[in-house]
Amino acid sequence: MAMAAAATAGVSGDWGWESGSYTVTNSSGQTIDSGSYLSVSRKVDGKWLLVSMQSANAVAVVDLAQMKVVHTVPVGADPVQILVHHDRAYVSCSGDGNVAVLNLADWKVEKQIATGPGADGLAWVESKP
Repeated sequence: MAMAAAATAGVSGDWGWESGSYTVTNSSGQTIDSGSYLSVSRKVDGKWLLVSMQSANAVAVVDLAQMKVVHTVPVGADPVQILVHHDRAYVSCSGDGNVAVLNLADWKVEKQIATGPGADGLAWVESKP
């Protein structure tokens, strides 16, 4: 799914890890994606909002200052959860049993980590020396 970088995004719904509903619209008010589950994560600097779009098999990158979708990144089948850690976002793709590693500097998937069917929840644990 391609989207113009200048498309305005309206993002509404139950933001968080719980089930809820959401809708992502473009500047014409057309629905780009909607569904019954949403995973949202802000980039560390607070400038970006990452939205998993399950039916589009992609992550939308929303510029919070402009409330515009500036990137749509294909990540794998049925993206569910997003975890941001430093300069990477990890996206669980339950439809193909992978976790996509998204580089936040260039908004490209740099690798897929095989996890097995139903990849879902994510957590990061720091090791202490």
